[in-house]
Amino acid sequence: MAKCLGEKMRCFARSEHQVKGRNSMIMTAEKKARAAYWPFIRSSLTVLLPLWILSELMDQYFALGARLATRGSPEQMMAQVGQLATAVTVSFVLILLLPIRIQDWQQRRKPYRSWMTVAHEHGGPLVIEGLRMTGVVILWALLLILPGIYKQIRLLFVPFVVLLDARYQAGEVDALERSADLTKGIMGWLVLLFLGSMAAEIGFEMLPQFLPVLTHPAARVLTGGLSMLISIYFYIWFFFIYEARALEVPAR
Repeated sequence: MAKCLGEKMRCFARSEHQVKGRNSMIMTAEKKARAAYWPFIRSSLTVLLPLWILSELMDQYFALGARLATRGSPEQMMAQVGQLATAVTVSFVLILLLPIRIQDWQQRRKPYRSWMTVAHEHGGPLVIEGLRMTGVVILWALLLILPGIYKQIRLLFVPFVVLLDARYQAGEVDALERSADLTKGIMGWLVLLFLGSMAAEIGFEMLPQFLPVLTHPAARVLTGGLSMLISIYFYIWFFFIYEARALEVPAR
């Protein structure tokens, strides 16, 4: 009896130690994200500024088209597809740019690798893995919304694996499986961060509904820019969490 109790106490102590270690890792990643945030913004302005302005103008154009079109008409559907394509394009550019630029900043590489070079080298694999990830998420979402969100978070690190994992690039690991391995054990934190980032972004997007002055096109561009800045901050945080987990969790 005493032996069993002692074993349970040791297991509890190990579990508590692991939880503290993971909490510390998440907080360390957040400190690194704060330190890297403005260097990334400054070094990427030539990409971020045109991306921000053009994406906001396109989004407003398609949103106006959707409002003016007859409900359920092909024109309304095309406008909604345009909005979706705009959001996907923004995400794709940020996903390609951010990990490589942060890595260059960490390594003090000058000049930084260009976005177009990264897109040429990794754009194809990233699209393929993105489609695989989307398919898996949709299949899980068919069960219920929550399983879809859960699976999306489990696959959160897929872009980082594609861009930064030499074993993936050598064909030795599967990006989806590797992401699932890396997120195991920290899902609680990832869920909180994911929902927090979504809530902040949606909050800025919904501000015009509560403050009519923000319905002006120029104001909508501003709130869209703030939403992008928030998403960049959380994405950098996720990057540093991935970096720490990639060192902790051996590939299968």
